[in-house]
Amino acid sequence: VRVAGKQAPAAQFLNCMLAQHNLPVVNRANELSSADDYLLIDPSLAVIEPAVSENVAAPDPRLGYAGYSAQQRFELLVWLMNPMEPAAPAFQQLYLAHLETCLFEPNDSDDVLLALRHLQTAASWRANESLQRAILLGYWLKQDGDGLTKWLAAGQMHARTLGVALGMAALLAQPLSPELLSSIWSCWRGPETVPPMPVVTQRLLSLTTTLGEEPLAHALAQLTDEERQPKPWRGLHRDLRIALPQPDLRTALAPLLDEMAAGVGNMDVL
Repeated sequence: VRVAGKQAPAAQFLNCMLAQHNLPVVNRANELSSADDYLLIDPSLAVIEPAVSENVAAPDPRLGYAGYSAQQRFELLVWLMNPMEPAAPAFQQLYLAHLETCLFEPNDSDDVLLALRHLQTAASWRANESLQRAILLGYWLKQDGDGLTKWLAAGQMHARTLGVALGMAALLAQPLSPELLSSIWSCWRGPETVPPMPVVTQRLLSLTTTLGEEPLAHALAQLTDEERQPKPWRGLHRDLRIALPQPDLRTALAPLLDEMAAGVGNMDVL
């Protein structure tokens, strides 16, 4: 985690990284952006171990570290020694926001992305959509389309975010593989509807032939220029004010998936 006096506030750190590196985001910070960082761990603040019989309430997720009670800070610091364990949403959110900030340091981004992926293996994190978005941001900052599509093929993205993730993969010139198609099928139509991989592969080949081009590229081409423009990114750290392209391919891909699913399973509209 980032510590006051050792690391710069998030807005200042972001400005520095964008000045030093050609990162694929637009800086939305302005003169009103905070010169402080509400999430930095401040060693000067009191930390008190709760009494054995004391029931410490979970902190409000809107608070920063300074807004925690001394007992809440103790519980946070203990949990940070093993963040794979279940915790209050505020603790998970604070930790994710720290990792999200560190993604903007190219020299650290590989290790941070690995840490984020490792968190996703824990039951307490697996369904955390903010974690999924942080991983997506990490792959975009690295412009690692191959890593992004392999991660998506593993089926670790929420249905409402998958369309945007596929749009970002298309911008990185990634093709729709049978494994990724199977994952999309499971996410949007339900795992019980996914046919065997040979059938998925055959349907993908047939679709590509019919379209005359790669399906993700085709879906991206259906969007307007405005839909491909950078939009404000919804991250966890409120001082990381950035924009990046977030084209959502679900509207374009859903009818194609319906066609591929015809005769295979339930034809419920996506």
